[in-house]
Amino acid sequence: MPAPLLTVDEITAILPATVPRVGELRDGLTEAQLATAPEPGEWSATILLAHLRAAQEVLGANIRRIIDEDRPAWKRLSPRAWQRTSGYDDCAFGDAFEAFSNGRAQLLALLTPLGPDAWERVASVTVAPNRSIEQTAHFFGDWIARHEREHLAQLERTIERVSVRA
Repeated sequence: MPAPLLTVDEITAILPATVPRVGELRDGLTEAQLATAPEPGEWSATILLAHLRAAQEVLGANIRRIIDEDRPAWKRLSPRAWQRTSGYDDCAFGDAFEAFSNGRAQLLALLTPLGPDAWERVASVTVAPNRSIEQTAHFFGDWIARHEREHLAQLERTIERVSVRA
């Protein structure tokens, strides 16, 4: 059985904290350190940020459509697929951080004024051929927040490991 969704209050507490925390973690590190994977096959801090940025863009766009349109419908886009095609993996950490920060400000400007009814607005999302499910803005907000909590912990471990080698 899936875990219950985070509350809107939990989501709106997690999301504003991400950008400052990523900024703290990168302080004092070079672009080369940030682009270094701790071990072969692991993600560098730069790739982790690219992943967070792609997820924010895809899932944030889903929320925006749900808020702006009446029962929109679309085919699911994986944040990892967007990451692969966006070129974000090739961006320097500093540039990616600025873009992520700007995107977060836009997302928070959308989410902050939402009332409870807006969080429960629905979209029909095609997840497989001939299979669509209804998903809410709340669902996508939960996805972003949980995803960031997980990857922020990974980013902390990654940065700790590469900064020890410096």
